[in-house]
Amino acid sequence: MFFAKDDLNLHIIGVFKIVRESTSFDTSKRNYHVLSQRISGKAEVFFREDAYSLKEGDILYLPPNIDYSQSTEGETVIAVHMNIVGYEGKEINVLSPQNKGGSKDAFERIHEEWRVRRYGYQYRSLAILYDLLADLHVQSVHASVDSKEFDVIKDAVQYMDSRYMDPSLTIEQAAAHSNISTVYFRRVFKSVYGVTPLKHLISLRIQYAKRLLASGYYRVYEIADMAGFSDEKYFSTAFKKETGKTPSEYSEYIV
Repeated sequence: MFFAKDDLNLHIIGVFKIVRESTSFDTSKRNYHVLSQRISGKAEVFFREDAYSLKEGDILYLPPNIDYSQSTEGETVIAVHMNIVGYEGKEINVLSPQNKGGSKDAFERIHEEWRVRRYGYQYRSLAILYDLLADLHVQSVHASVDSKEFDVIKDAVQYMDSRYMDPSLTIEQAAAHSNISTVYFRRVFKSVYGVTPLKHLISLRIQYAKRLLASGYYRVYEIADMAGFSDEKYFSTAFKKETGKTPSEYSEYIV
């Protein structure tokens, strides 16, 4: 799903509640992304040689500039049309949310904000959408890992994720929070996430530093400290290794 990529900038251009009776149709290339949820009904979407079966509650992502066809015996759908900076989708994705009631409520609230159009409705709609995507992202990450292994280290992971801005935080401290050895924590973490816990910690700090750089309010040495790096030189080295740019070059790039 597109929400797995960092630094996305979403811009909603329309929200629609669509009620269809039994029908089939083809859709030619559109220059915007679509995220939709079936409030009721079922559908089949055909793209290239693939067929996607959609049931009530399923969320569908459609990238721009594709041709696809669809058939349904009747459905109600809320569709969010949007532009996304930082992602060029090429594949259709289908996700069945664990909390279908919660996601339906989120889509309904976005649609209502867009329908009523009170002052600030764009920001409220985006806020609801970002919260929804955050929940879906967490679900997709957990679904891709071994649940038993994740249960062993989840307290340590949450400890790291909530304290990564503290430069004194260590992997040893995180492991102790789950009452497991550092060696075992590193092994299980790598098995679950595919990277070492230290790389994960550095990545969290770099992502936060990128947001601080984008604000334009802070100097590089201030950002290094705020993001959890005790040394500005180490911060610059880690940042370039992660992004391909120095912090100063990144600041110029995003202007």
